[in-house]
Amino acid sequence: MIVSTRAFWWPSNHVVSYDGATYSGPNTEVSMAALRQWRIPFLNEFIFGTAPHLGNHAVGVLYPPRLIALLFGSSLGHGLIVVGHMLMLGLGMVALARRLGVSSFGGAIAGVVVVLIGSTQTKTVQFEQIQPLAWLPLLLLALHGCVTARRGWREVGVLAIVATGTLLSGHPQLILEVVFVAALFTIGLIVRYRTGLVRLGVAAGLSVAMALPQLLATLDARSMASLDEGRSFADLSSGMYILQVRKAAQALFGTITGGDPAAFSGAFEAIGWFGVAGVIVGAIGIVAALKSSSDRWWSLPLAATIILGLIWSLGPRTPVFTIAYRLIPGFDLGRVSVRWLAVVGIALALFVGVGVDAARSLLSRRISRTLASAIVLAAIGIGLGPVTAGSRLAGVIWLLTAVLVLVVPVVVQPRHLGRVLGFVVVVELAVMSVSAIPNRIMMDSAVGEAASPAISELMSVAKSGGSVIALTPDAGPHDELVRGLRPNANTWFDLHSLDGYDGGVQVTQPWTEMLRAFSANPAIDLPLRTSLSAPVPSQQLGRFGVRWIVLDNDRVPSEWVPDWNGPIAEDARYSVWENPFWNGDSAAWFAARPPVSGLADILRTEYPSVSATAFADVDLNCTENCQPKRLDSTRVTAEHLVITAEVDRPALVVANVQAFKGWQATVNGLPVDALVVDGIFIGVAVDAGNHIIELRYQPDWWWPAVIFAISALVIAMVLVFRQRVTS
Repeated sequence: MIVSTRAFWWPSNHVVSYDGATYSGPNTEVSMAALRQWRIPFLNEFIFGTAPHLGNHAVGVLYPPRLIALLFGSSLGHGLIVVGHMLMLGLGMVALARRLGVSSFGGAIAGVVVVLIGSTQTKTVQFEQIQPLAWLPLLLLALHGCVTARRGWREVGVLAIVATGTLLSGHPQLILEVVFVAALFTIGLIVRYRTGLVRLGVAAGLSVAMALPQLLATLDARSMASLDEGRSFADLSSGMYILQVRKAAQALFGTITGGDPAAFSGAFEAIGWFGVAGVIVGAIGIVAALKSSSDRWWSLPLAATIILGLIWSLGPRTPVFTIAYRLIPGFDLGRVSVRWLAVVGIALALFVGVGVDAARSLLSRRISRTLASAIVLAAIGIGLGPVTAGSRLAGVIWLLTAVLVLVVPVVVQPRHLGRVLGFVVVVELAVMSVSAIPNRIMMDSAVGEAASPAISELMSVAKSGGSVIALTPDAGPHDELVRGLRPNANTWFDLHSLDGYDGGVQVTQPWTEMLRAFSANPAIDLPLRTSLSAPVPSQQLGRFGVRWIVLDNDRVPSEWVPDWNGPIAEDARYSVWENPFWNGDSAAWFAARPPVSGLADILRTEYPSVSATAFADVDLNCTENCQPKRLDSTRVTAEHLVITAEVDRPALVVANVQAFKGWQATVNGLPVDALVVDGIFIGVAVDAGNHIIELRYQPDWWWPAVIFAISALVIAMVLVFRQRVTS
């Protein structure tokens, strides 16, 4: 298990994935910076003109293992988190297999297989996805213990803690998949033992209470999100998000000949790579477990997991997917259908352990003939049907591996059969893991450690204020994407941006409405820069706080930024330009009127007529000198902003931060109502004079939720340790 994660802990190694460079890493930097200051990062000030951070469930701010990054930094910290969860996944699988009656050897094989299969190896570079998966064996183990417990309530406390770890662990889609598998498993438990419902209910209540601060933050963020309605059938049918039928065998069997796993499988997310031997021995395990009356209660739900997972990975091609899409809560929020292969691989690994044990008694001549027939039919289907092997060599290797599995029972003594089959499975998977994704994206240095000369100069001048937009490449080496300020990557360099990339709750409804100020038909699930065309709308960008723009040298400045100042800085790759229409990070507006329908469209098409007018629930009339006045402001933290305003008449003081529920405003120490300005930013009305405006963000549900969580944790710990003390 440790060897399989060598890319993450080997000295001077840095596994740099696309998500790690432009999503997970920047989010971790925000989290760790806040925690070092002993504060909770409710907000991310660097993207989308301020965005929900705690409420972005995948960030895992309240997930304790993520604190490792506090000690070791994002790059090594992420690596150690991956190593720890791979160990937890493998050892948890061993413990689960033993509890379900698998032998020590079979359990060990299941534990090794689950960390070597391609679906697991691929998720290690999306560490917010490997975390929930790592909890699945432990969750099933805890469920079994809770239902079958005959003495005391210790197992209830254990299940509550494990379930809480699962709920806090990371990516919502993977958590949903884990919960779905656990639900099927629990149904089998209830049918088998007909007891434990009260204990399960108490454990569920405690786990929800312990996770309440995170759950409420997630729900709060979702209430403001623009992309919380799930993908449409058309989007889910994209080849990037499904298991492609033509490449299904390639995605499931994998190849030992090397090459790019994503290209071989049809897409990065489609990498299953369970191995031919693994699939055959796993199938033997499924048959053996279903034949056993004592194992049928758990094998049937997990076999159903494999079947449903494979069908759902194909996307909206079948009625089974449509029914789940319509009926299962949260199913439609899964952005990538093929991610169901992750739980398929975990269930299959357990059955491989069972198959190793059962091979001696199950591999009779009749079963061997059935397997041989299935292999022949599969070979014909791959050779002549719509499913391909990718290459003749890959097909030949698959066939030889299948034949080897059939030959082993003939040439190996029965008492050694299980061990030899286990060895064959592990060797095949180990050879394939050499070309796993982590081993292909290693670098000598971590991302974000060094900026290009132009970006370094931008970091210096941007200390005086203003946010940045980067019109730079969206493809290329991941470290180059960071240096080119690919949206979110600006966080590495403490540069604020109105742009961002998430695909989740950080994309808010006000932000997507604002996009129409730049494009009549913006793509709301893509960064702002995709809605910009030459020449960029300088005045509108300046109104929304954009002071700097970074251009790659393939763009002609006279076409893109003809009225901008600069270049302020440049190097061989990028140039930096300053917006002469920047209104400041905060400003006093002297003309204001109530919001109107289609405001963003008006800002795009009729901007000269409203350039000096703010839109908020306040009326301010102005006849002369009506242009907004820049104000001095200090961002103490993402959740605390101080503005100094000296105005000679009533004004609307506006800060370029999104106006979420939870902001509280004071003027000269006295509380005032916060207003939504231009449909997105926060503002307060002030009279003439000198004012100190403070904006603080903290939702009113936070401390009650924390009290509930601590109380539930105490109860769970008492349940866990009380029996030890009294026994």
